Amino acid sequence: MNQATASRMVILLAEDNAEMREFVMRALELLGHRAIDVGDGASALAKLAERADLNVLLTDVMLPGGLNGAELARTARGLRPDLKILFMSGYAETAIDANELRQFGAFMLAKPFRVQQLDERLKALWTKPRPAALLS
Repeated sequence: MNQATASRMVILLAEDNAEMREFVMRALELLGHRAIDVGDGASALAKLAERADLNVLLTDVMLPGGLNGAELARTARGLRPDLKILFMSGYAETAIDANELRQFGAFMLAKPFRVQQLDERLKALWTKPRPAALLS
């Protein structure tokens, strides 16, 4: 995608912590992106099904309700193969390892983070090619 597209992302944010969700939503708005926020994986999948304009999934690794971030991303990619994925986590040990990040063609953003770090990771999504197929 070109730079103009990268600067106008429509992002689905899946984050269960209300304070963190509010911070990220404000950061995304400050960066010029449109975003929709949900608090769990099931709600994220519902939004993906109803909104064709979403082109990035920004998800916490640890989510309540039966789907963690990796499971959400796997299912979301099945529905939307071109969806860009950015994970975030406040834990050193997460449910996603480096090999799985490569399979997703995704990045990990460690919490806490600054707005500039979020911006850099989102821009990098457009230059990183996504693998043709995900391994189960």
